[in-house]
Amino acid sequence: MNGPNKNIGETGQAALKSSEFFQKISVWILIKWLCRLVLALVFTYAAWDKILDPAGFALSIDNYRLFPLPLIGPMAIFLPWLEIWAALMLFVKRWRRAAALILGALLITFILAVGFNLLRGLDFECGCFGSGGRQAGLILLIQDGMLLICALYVFKKD
Repeated sequence: MNGPNKNIGETGQAALKSSEFFQKISVWILIKWLCRLVLALVFTYAAWDKILDPAGFALSIDNYRLFPLPLIGPMAIFLPWLEIWAALMLFVKRWRRAAALILGALLITFILAVGFNLLRGLDFECGCFGSGGRQAGLILLIQDGMLLICALYVFKKD
């Protein structure tokens, strides 16, 4: 045996390798928990203002100019509750993968809708956290992309 641990013997080497293995596993478990926590916090926070002001959220949806008028009201009511349900279910083992899949699908939809409207040259607020405030742009697409990576990671690893 060579290196700084040459005096610990075979049993010590095995214990050291085992310890390194568990440290690596712990890092991945921590990343999973952080992904779940970030997704849950972002989607719960985002949904809360939309639930409190469905009319304002409906206007945000309408600003995308992608959906027929009869769908906008039901979407404004349904989507925030879906976001909260999925966010909470990230912490229920039985529903974790389904929740990550739903959040991933929502994020893909958001990314496509925002990207499409940016390509069309529209200047609009995203409506991500209810009505008012946040302009859609490249930063939003990058942030949603990072959240999508988290959702896919949780889906794949749980």
